[in-house]
Amino acid sequence: MYLLSLYRGLADRYVAPRLAVAVVLGFVTYVSCAQSATFVINTDAQRKNISPLIYGYNAYANDSGLPGLENQGGLAALRALNLTSRRLGGNSMTAYNWENGVNNSGSDWCQSSNGALSYITGSGWPSMLTGLAYYPPGEALMQFHSQSLQLGAYSVLQLPAAGKLPKDSIDLATPGNCKGKPLMQSSAGPSDIDVNRWVAVVNDKPVSAGPLTRKPDLADNTVYVSEEINFLIVNFGLSTSARGIKAYELDNEPDLWHRWVDPMHGPGTHEMLHPQLTTVTEVIDKNIGLARTVKRMDPKAETYGPSLSGYLGQFS
Repeated sequence: MYLLSLYRGLADRYVAPRLAVAVVLGFVTYVSCAQSATFVINTDAQRKNISPLIYGYNAYANDSGLPGLENQGGLAALRALNLTSRRLGGNSMTAYNWENGVNNSGSDWCQSSNGALSYITGSGWPSMLTGLAYYPPGEALMQFHSQSLQLGAYSVLQLPAAGKLPKDSIDLATPGNCKGKPLMQSSAGPSDIDVNRWVAVVNDKPVSAGPLTRKPDLADNTVYVSEEINFLIVNFGLSTSARGIKAYELDNEPDLWHRWVDPMHGPGTHEMLHPQLTTVTEVIDKNIGLARTVKRMDPKAETYGPSLSGYLGQFS
């Protein structure tokens, strides 16, 4: 019916009606004479390696509470899945401070700054005896990528772009609770109330701040992304090497960083870290700047992102 109407419409506009009828009748005659066909597909022919970007997973996404590879069933179970890529990303990585292993999951976990991300990767419990040095620098990244190497998998590591990271994780004596489980912090420490609880993120460490080091200064109130990437290159090599980090993600869900003006949407994920409305221009500028830092440090490394919360995140 659709084809018949279409041909009639074309006939009315462009050709004589008699010619249109002839075209339609010819089409009907052709369909009535159609023959059946048999296709044979040889699945062993022309085989090629599957891209490592296809069969991957977002690591540490369940609630088992087990650390390291045991969180996903253990090394043998993961090898049996033939996974070829792994991502360490999400809301916790938006506010993961590689210098001391503290993260903040925002509204996912009552705005608490804690060591949950480091623990779940297999880095153990945080130290309370060395000031702000809860974990060795980059310990969660080291654990994660070492596990990827065990699996022969491609690592995608998320880098911070929102602008701030948690400085500390105070009062690990679990003074409160969140969603029925103990909190590892007594105060949320929002950026617009207590600026001492957050440090700034800067893509490139200036010469005036000294050389890149694997033991960053925890008292300078600044975290340098270039120093984080350098740390990974020193430990694993460039992306072109067998052990190098192959790709970096330019943060996560910037469309949910901020506090929503419209109460119908509820709070943003990181409204205390990024209270102001996130703009498209801001995201573009931050992603370009962060990608340039990655490419300067490791020219062949791939960059992805930003990862959005959904389709509408491209507009709002």
